[in-house]
Amino acid sequence: MTTVEFPLPSSYQQQIEEWVCTQPEKQAYMPGRGRFHPAPWELAVQSLIRTTRISKVARTPHEMLVGLVTEGQLLAVAYIDYSSSRKAFHIAYLSVRIDHQGYGLSQHLLDACVSAVQSTYFSDIATQSNNTVKLYCEVDSRNKASISALHAFGFSLVGSVATSREEIQTFIYQAPFSDQL
Repeated sequence: MTTVEFPLPSSYQQQIEEWVCTQPEKQAYMPGRGRFHPAPWELAVQSLIRTTRISKVARTPHEMLVGLVTEGQLLAVAYIDYSSSRKAFHIAYLSVRIDHQGYGLSQHLLDACVSAVQSTYFSDIATQSNNTVKLYCEVDSRNKASISALHAFGFSLVGSVATSREEIQTFIYQAPFSDQL
């Protein structure tokens, strides 16, 4: 049985540091040889996750790690923070462990993110946001799996920014805060 953990306890720090969400797990850039990772956005997220310190996130107001756990194993993780300028919660990353991808865990994790935001942990922000949950995330346009998962959950594409190497798309999700607050 999969359970939701938020905020994620520090007992999962080692699993965070050893996180693998892409294949190959690692690939070095080699100038002149054109050796690149086939999914650089996955490698970037994997690197972010591995350098996340649960204890630091726990001490920072309006930031939280949300995890899906089965029998002590972390299967999926998301990092949420609050952007006061956008008056919205930002999903900085959302990732499913490589050996558990393709089973719908991203939908379960997105649902857990909404539940986490609706929890009393963020209740002070709820009163400032007209009792509306507003989540946004930025996704590399080549990341078709994440884009598909966001659309399936109800996120809408609201814009994109192109750089010389990539196009980043921004997605928004809005829902009323639950009556539990």
